[in-house]
Amino acid sequence: MNAKLIETEETTCGGTAATQTDSRRTCSPVAGGVSPSAVPCLNRNNSINKFNELSTSHKKSTYALELNSHSFVKHCGFNRVGFLTLTFADDIQDRQEAQRRFNSLRTNFLNKHFKGYVRVMERCKSGRIHYHLLVDCGCDVRSGLDFRKLQAKDYRTANANLLRFWRLLRSELPKYGFGRAELLPIKTNEKQLAKYISKYIGKHIEQRKPEDKGARLCQFSSNGVWKVATTRFAFWSDGYREFLRKLRLWSVLAVEFISLKRPDISPPSFDDVDEIDKYLKSFLGNKWIYDNADFIFNIDNTIENFGFDCIRF
Repeated sequence: MNAKLIETEETTCGGTAATQTDSRRTCSPVAGGVSPSAVPCLNRNNSINKFNELSTSHKKSTYALELNSHSFVKHCGFNRVGFLTLTFADDIQDRQEAQRRFNSLRTNFLNKHFKGYVRVMERCKSGRIHYHLLVDCGCDVRSGLDFRKLQAKDYRTANANLLRFWRLLRSELPKYGFGRAELLPIKTNEKQLAKYISKYIGKHIEQRKPEDKGARLCQFSSNGVWKVATTRFAFWSDGYREFLRKLRLWSVLAVEFISLKRPDISPPSFDDVDEIDKYLKSFLGNKWIYDNADFIFNIDNTIENFGFDCIRF
């Protein structure tokens, strides 16, 4: 098993995205004596491509992954957790084919030999896909290991459990189309490891392709009793506070309107957010925020111009 320390693993896949340079075509002179180089070219699309930048959704996934990874290590025990990198035997750049092989490996191998896992997908600069996992080996794979000797490719301090997993990976992974694999115990603490593995989302986004849009970047084993975070939250920002203000204004208007139509049903208390949500869902449907989003975001003008007509059933 070709092993190397986790600290150097980050350079395996080509590092950060290369800077994209694009020479501008010469523009025609413009009126007013302004130099052509001082204005964007009018013959090309000058919009900024943010496809390879972290969106709010990706930032949520990164944060949730960090919390869940930390909880995973705390739950399983430091000595039982390994950092597993999986690469394919051939040049796999098709996300669906990569996922198909991983699903087969998960069903027939991972679920049988590991107690649980956290998985992150990464696309390299070359376009190839590989996976990084935290795995619960179910036994001590760390005790006795000399990390300095391991870095020097001296594997004699690896204990019997770790050697057994290395042999198992070498013999079984080729059956599922995988190639080189590295399984190493954790050298640092669980907090640093959690930050380390969460960085792979950002590295993937830097290199992702259009067909990767909507891809599931993280995956957790089904027995994830240690899972403590989801992406169903919002970062507390000025924009979010403003949205909540508008949502409350619209909700008051909606409850008032429904109360006029259905005086037989008591309106909810505005101190109970869950009751308001339940009340509005019963009349407007489960997607009441989505269906009325335009009116909610423009509530300051909506009330004055539309009144009760801004409520969409």
